[in-house]
Amino acid sequence: MRSLRSRLILSHILPLLVVVPLVGVALLYIVDTQVSLSNLVTELQQQAALTAQIAADQPDVWRDANQARIFVSRYSTFHRAKVTLLDAQGNLLASNDPNDADQLGQPLDVPNLSDALTGSNSTQPNLILNTQTQVVEVLVPVMTANRQVLGVVRLTNDLANMSMRFERLRT
Repeated sequence: MRSLRSRLILSHILPLLVVVPLVGVALLYIVDTQVSLSNLVTELQQQAALTAQIAADQPDVWRDANQARIFVSRYSTFHRAKVTLLDAQGNLLASNDPNDADQLGQPLDVPNLSDALTGSNSTQPNLILNTQTQVVEVLVPVMTANRQVLGVVRLTNDLANMSMRFERLRT
């Protein structure tokens, strides 16, 4: 180890042994947060648009709270996302989120809800990141054939669940 050649080799190998694992961890983090999040948002937007089309074909869902609950429970059997149906005034009709159970019939304070209630056909996702939860949310208005708003479909997906699914893929 006293030769200049040995020191030169060590000075080139040692940084590689430190940098390569760090780059690997950084790339894994980027894939986890950016690629997976992008895929989740796209999937949620597609599900929300499809759910809104199905709900538009069933006008009783927007008139009868029991029909709305049935619609939500049927949806829940096939999808992981939480679904919430809001009427044309922004009142909660039905939801498969247990946290919403005490708010049935009441208006919800949801970002971009006013845009969706005006018929803005945008499926822009909302990322809600705070200390308690990390959620992706999509709002889609449900319209009649003559462009009247029947209500809004709101889909939310917890990012913690996505991280767990990604962990399973890695192992």
